[in-house]
Amino acid sequence: MAMRKNIFLTVVIFSVLLLFGCGTPPGKVTYDPDLPKEKTTLVVFADSIQVQQYNGIDVKESWYPNGKWRKNTVTLPGGPAVIVFNCWFSVSQGNTIWTFKQEELELRYDFEAGKEYTFSPYSEKTGFLGLGKIKIGVAIWDYAATGNVSGQKSKAVKFWELGETTW
Repeated sequence: MAMRKNIFLTVVIFSVLLLFGCGTPPGKVTYDPDLPKEKTTLVVFADSIQVQQYNGIDVKESWYPNGKWRKNTVTLPGGPAVIVFNCWFSVSQGNTIWTFKQEELELRYDFEAGKEYTFSPYSEKTGFLGLGKIKIGVAIWDYAATGNVSGQKSKAVKFWELGETTW
């Protein structure tokens, strides 16, 4: 009986340590803390997006400490932005998984002050009877409209198609 308790306790402790050790908390970055809230916008970057530069400024080290890709919530000044980023994600169809990785992508978007956005990849599957295409890209969604659920290109406020594959 004591042996069972020891095994159970060991499994519980290991599970707790595993759960705490695996997760990297989402980053929260304020680009300019002196700006009033009404002049800023909140952008949530998915964990499959790693921003390299924001308006020509290298932000990789400050937004992604230790080089870890993670979800980031960033408060930025409203207005035009040029973002250079790396993107990595997978899409599956049946037993097949496609992995997409692209580096040094650049997008330009005019973020409206006072709004919240989500920036993440999307995939769009089309086809019939086992023949089809998967289009992939990245998009910006209105955070409030999506409830932070991205992935549907039709609900994006802006999208950039990166390519397609057949299945």
